[in-house]
Amino acid sequence: MQFDPRLGGRYVPPLGDLMPGHIHSPIPFKPWWMTAVLRDTEGDGWSRRRLVDALANQEGGAHVDPTLNESYIRIAGDESLGYTFSLHGETERPFQGDVAAASMRQIAYEMLETLRLADIK
Repeated sequence: MQFDPRLGGRYVPPLGDLMPGHIHSPIPFKPWWMTAVLRDTEGDGWSRRRLVDALANQEGGAHVDPTLNESYIRIAGDESLGYTFSLHGETERPFQGDVAAASMRQIAYEMLETLRLADIK
């Protein structure tokens, strides 16, 4: 997430620009892939695997599903995580953007960075 006082809050992948308290040691692939990294306002957990699968099968990564499932609609919507912001005392508003797409970009970055550090070509 990113907050700009002029623009408000929006979902942006941090890529390698993490605050020190958010940097973790590498973990094995299976828990990295299968552990929930997001939880929507309904308590539905989203692992990296589930996010990649949803984008591939709901948003045209592999094909476009004309009937999006409800849990994907929630996570792709602006208010699905319940984060809000307000500027200069105005009414609170939800963060803008697609958290699923921002998360997908972060997942791709993490995977590429892992391969780079392992010097796999």
